[in-house]
Amino acid sequence: MYRSSRYYELVNRTREEDTQDFAFFRSTVHAEDIEHALANIEAHQQGLSESIAFEYRLHPQLGETRWLRGKGKVVARDEHGGALRIVGTLADVTREKRITDALRESQSTLQAALFSMTDAVFISDCNGRFVTFNDAFATFHRFADKESCLTSLAQYQDI
Repeated sequence: MYRSSRYYELVNRTREEDTQDFAFFRSTVHAEDIEHALANIEAHQQGLSESIAFEYRLHPQLGETRWLRGKGKVVARDEHGGALRIVGTLADVTREKRITDALRESQSTLQAALFSMTDAVFISDCNGRFVTFNDAFATFHRFADKESCLTSLAQYQDI
């Protein structure tokens, strides 16, 4: 079993700690993510998927919470279809996850602020199409609900 020096760097372990088996990989995966990771690997080994692709957190004892994205593919099978060789990559996607989480939180805050306002408020893109608007906007323009509202600024004569 070959694992690159970058692999050991990503999982915060040394080559000397590697037991050269699947148990070593399992020991690096967060307990809440192990079932998902193993299911993806097993499905691919059984030929149920074209490739392996999943994200997981490192085991908390390995330092700060970091997210990794594993991708792989069986490149050799035995006469019974069993996996003989899997080739894959591992990437640190912690920064991407943090950015996504921050964006989700920001969007949630914006939505909460928008929908708590009693004034009619809308947000449009640069072409005048509505991205979102609050319930007060629908009420102000005398629509039964948000789904009944027009979809762009050009459709409103009084704006």
